[in-house]
Amino acid sequence: GILSCLYGLFLLEDVVISTKDIWLSFLLGVPQLAFGFIFITIGSRTTPAVMVGLLMLMARGAELKTSKNLLLAFIIGYIPAFLGFYNLASSPLTNAGIADFAPDIIMFSLAIFTYIKPKS
Repeated sequence: GILSCLYGLFLLEDVVISTKDIWLSFLLGVPQLAFGFIFITIGSRTTPAVMVGLLMLMARGAELKTSKNLLLAFIIGYIPAFLGFYNLASSPLTNAGIADFAPDIIMFSLAIFTYIKPKS
């Protein structure tokens, strides 16, 4: 990201970044990364380090309650992303449309469906 910014800085004659775009960049980056690391850190206090890594890789074999908690964390983490998607789609700087966000919408829908109606 930093190298791309430096490259663009040298190629552009005039740099104009609106406050809305700066806030959008902040909201898309900081909460998503921070909340993920916070949840992993909180969970690792009561779980051995090896288990945290294995849970992140193989959560499929977890108990139903643990799987639902992981899905709930995933769903909560996606909410700021959708706010960012809305702002990206309405920004004149991006050419984003529904097709760009379709995989995320599908994953979010599957997570909600699985959370409501899990396999036993």
